[in-house]
Amino acid sequence: MTKVISIDEMEIEFEKQNPESSCKWCVYIRVRKKNKDQLLLMFKTNHRPLTKFTSNSGNIVTESKKML
Repeated sequence: MTKVISIDEMEIEFEKQNPESSCKWCVYIRVRKKNKDQLLLMFKTNHRPLTKFTSNSGNIVTESKKML
């Protein structure tokens, strides 16, 4: 089941790790609601993260360079 959270701001950070680290990449998802900041999730992976920006026009979702 998906958890839906309402927030004011969100920051997603992709961080390449140094060679001695246990993984190659870390991805951090930070959120802010009112005046409270919180690190919501941290992912560790050895594969380069992929990003995708989409646009929902009401009846179809398409990839969007404009959103980027």
